[in-house]
Amino acid sequence: MGKKKECPNCATEIPEESKVCYICGYEFPQHKTKGKVFWIAGIVLLILFMLSLVKFLFGIFR
Repeated sequence: MGKKKECPNCATEIPEESKVCYICGYEFPQHKTKGKVFWIAGIVLLILFMLSLVKFLFGIFR
C-alpha cells in the first residue's frame, strides 16, 4: 500500500496522490509552486533586460 493522508473534513484515510476525498468530496488544495517559479524567472529576466538596456544606452551616450 502507498502513503496515505487524512481528509481534514471527514478524517477518512485516502491515498496521498488523491486530489478529492471519495467519501465527502473535499478538494485538497493544489500546490502552486510552478506559478511562483515562472513569476520569479520572469522578474529576473526583466531585471537582466533592463540592466542590459541601461548599459547599452550609457555606452551610446559616452
